Amino acid sequence: MRVCSTCLLMFIISSLSFADPLPDRWWPEFPLPARVLVSESLNGLGPDEGTTLQTLCGLTAYTARRQGGGEMLWSGTGDIPSYEEWLDRIAANPAVAVDRTPRKLWDLVDRYRDMGTLQGYILYHADIAKRTLYEGKPEDWSMNVATALCAPLGGVAVEERFEETAKAHGLKLLADARGKDEAWLWKEYGEKLSHGQLGRQDPKNAVMRDAIVAMGATMVSAPGALYTEALHAMRPGSPILGWGLGMEDEQTGPSSRWGLIQTATNWCVNLAPCSSGKTGLDYPFKPFAESPATTQKDDPDTRYVSFIMTDGDNVQWLMMNFCKGQEAQQYWASPARGKMALGWTVCAADLLQLCPYTLDYLRDTATPNDDFLLYGGGYYYPDWFGKDRGIPDLLAQHARRLNKYMEKCGIHSFALNAQKWDGPEALAAYDTYVREMPALNAIFTVQYYPYTAGGGAIKWIPRQGGGRVPVISARNAIWAGRGKDPREGTPGRVAEMLNAWAAKPVQTPEDRFAWVIVHCWSWFKDAPSGSPASAEEVDQATPPAEAARGYLPSTWCAARLAPKIRVVTPTALARRLAGAS
Repeated sequence: MRVCSTCLLMFIISSLSFADPLPDRWWPEFPLPARVLVSESLNGLGPDEGTTLQTLCGLTAYTARRQGGGEMLWSGTGDIPSYEEWLDRIAANPAVAVDRTPRKLWDLVDRYRDMGTLQGYILYHADIAKRTLYEGKPEDWSMNVATALCAPLGGVAVEERFEETAKAHGLKLLADARGKDEAWLWKEYGEKLSHGQLGRQDPKNAVMRDAIVAMGATMVSAPGALYTEALHAMRPGSPILGWGLGMEDEQTGPSSRWGLIQTATNWCVNLAPCSSGKTGLDYPFKPFAESPATTQKDDPDTRYVSFIMTDGDNVQWLMMNFCKGQEAQQYWASPARGKMALGWTVCAADLLQLCPYTLDYLRDTATPNDDFLLYGGGYYYPDWFGKDRGIPDLLAQHARRLNKYMEKCGIHSFALNAQKWDGPEALAAYDTYVREMPALNAIFTVQYYPYTAGGGAIKWIPRQGGGRVPVISARNAIWAGRGKDPREGTPGRVAEMLNAWAAKPVQTPEDRFAWVIVHCWSWFKDAPSGSPASAEEVDQATPPAEAARGYLPSTWCAARLAPKIRVVTPTALARRLAGAS
């Protein structure tokens, strides 16, 4: 079997000492496939046959990666407009033959069995615990164990109800994962699987298993001692693939301390074909254009406010429901987008490696009122990053490689989520970013809880060679169910708070420049100006048809602002703030 130079490089990287500098690329490279076949719809299958399909897709990509090319399988996404857009862009490459005829799962099993790609199956038992996805305790982990075994054993994961079907298609049993958990997997295969990505997924969810197999990743999906042990064993600066069970801080706190980055890729599919060929810093990306409005002069009698959308560090959202489709009507696909200036946080560094077509689409469809900020360069708390790793300059190394991606994309604003936004560790982190990102114009920061802990205060970080970079805390947040919070609430309530701020005399820059974080998942309904906050609140679980979230609530807030307040992009805010200070 021919071994590709990419695979050899990944082997060399995996053998390096943890003290070696972080590589610029943290996601695996995949060779450009000569051919891509499309399967039947993943959403049309049940979770167990979906798992078999996903692991088969991953196995074709794993094989292509080892061989340096060949054929990949695309999980059918005909009902997901964004993924169809990415497939269209892959098909535009004349070097890739894309066959869109939907092929049935078991016909594909036959195909890859006959080609020698597929050696057999790994048996598992489905988790049938009645619980909310990503919450509670699974009764059975064997789906995750089976998934991780697919790459080293050359098989697909098969639920026990479909074992006879697998046998009828000529597959042999390679391993029985039933009764085994992720602790067993870690003990038996932890050293044999990748230490460059740690896979995490709810065993009730069939999605993202193609990437686990394609990348040869292990799986440790719940917080606790095993998770900590796995984090310790991963290469510093590596990504967490997927999303685990439990509270958000239970996942991100430990990974931050061990110098790894969360990516929220748990609903991603087809990452291997989307990241194949020249991606990352090698991708010929045309940078985002800067709006002409950013160069307009400051008016000292005007108060300036920017609105910035949350959750742009969420890879699966940007790739799936953010750009196109029904849910995207609340965000990038909103018919009202462009009506007002707004900052969009994006995971540009991850996307340039995993699906640069998403960034192409955002750039090609942006209006002059759309501004982009890199959100963290992965989800981690910068004030905790690497604290348990013992590598003093780990954050600086990550910042240096992030700077390359920001320059590549033409992004000069940075958004961060810190555990304590003005603590000594956070201030040291800001200093690191400013030092390692020479073109940085501002850092927009929130605190894990509450987001608005800084109340709009500004910290100034000296820039090497002269000048200062502002670290601007969020003054307010548009967020549902925050009635008791002094700085957060409905669009109308936030407008009232901003108007009260603008009525005060100007004594410091904080009195003229502010930004509002917009919680992208909060539903509201529009109400006449002056209505109580309760008139805008809706049931978040079952919002009425007239409710909206994301973009429109931002415009409702902006429409209620006093005449002396002007809404500008975050880039324009930073430029005016720098000139006025």
